[in-house]
Amino acid sequence: MLKRLLKQDSLVPRGEGMVAELDILNEWIPDQMQPGTVFVLENAGEVGEKEDPYWAVLACPSCGMLGLITRKQINGLLPVICGSEQCSAQFFIRESEVIVRKPF
Repeated sequence: MLKRLLKQDSLVPRGEGMVAELDILNEWIPDQMQPGTVFVLENAGEVGEKEDPYWAVLACPSCGMLGLITRKQINGLLPVICGSEQCSAQFFIRESEVIVRKPF
């Protein structure tokens, strides 16, 4: 299993840590979805837009909010933006590493 590391960034609210590497779950166990956990969908690539379908469920590496991510996001081509009203995390996934998106 991938190890978790904490790092600080200005996009993380109130100086809280963000998981730097993702953990992959082999089966859907919602209670085990901690910040930075990914579960690849059984029907990965079959739901969502044809050009960029949903691929996995990700618990935000900062706040733990669950959200769907697309094939392009899991491959690092598009940024992931947390959908929580309390979290402003924006990051890219590179292999299983979380790379915080730098402000413009």
